[in-house]
Amino acid sequence: MNFSQRHSKLFYKLVRSSCSANTKVNNVNNILYSEPLEILEQWHKHFQQLATPPPDINNDLTREQLSKIQNEAIVEIELSKGTTIKPISETEVGIIIKSLNSGKAMDANGISAEHLKYAGDELAATLSNIFNKLLQNLDITQPMKEGILTPILKMGKDKTIPSNYRGITVAKTFSKVFEAVVKSRITSKIHYREGLRQEHKKPLTR
Repeated sequence: MNFSQRHSKLFYKLVRSSCSANTKVNNVNNILYSEPLEILEQWHKHFQQLATPPPDINNDLTREQLSKIQNEAIVEIELSKGTTIKPISETEVGIIIKSLNSGKAMDANGISAEHLKYAGDELAATLSNIFNKLLQNLDITQPMKEGILTPILKMGKDKTIPSNYRGITVAKTFSKVFEAVVKSRITSKIHYREGLRQEHKKPLTR
């Protein structure tokens, strides 16, 4: 996971607030770190390594390369069929915004579900235009892929060891809306196809 400089500051701030005041020492590979900045840097490295697994030297192609090839093949196949993506409507976006859970943490931009809900239909129109641009370009911008990661201690584990923590990531609120719209469309298609399969499986009656 690549953290920009501005998001690193937010990351460190969240780590400070989530860690107990008694967490004075950080233990990494039997090396003890006691200085606050050193501890925060080790947290950063730990979760960065978790999110960016090392390449498999036994394979000619990395997982990322294989995924890229697969995605490009899918796009080429669909375009050859003349397949078009139905534009995302304001209604779709509005429904998703209303369904967002309130009272959740704000994202890296300081935006929460409540901001979107109170903005009303005007924001739904703007977001639908932005989302349709993403569909046209067949690409998701890097800022939409970023989030704030906070370490949470596993129950009963030593709090001085980074590997005893699991990461919880707060995704961008706009990204959640876009993902929910796409998921809604995919889910409806899956249910439709499953329904057709069930119809074909029904025994013939005389």
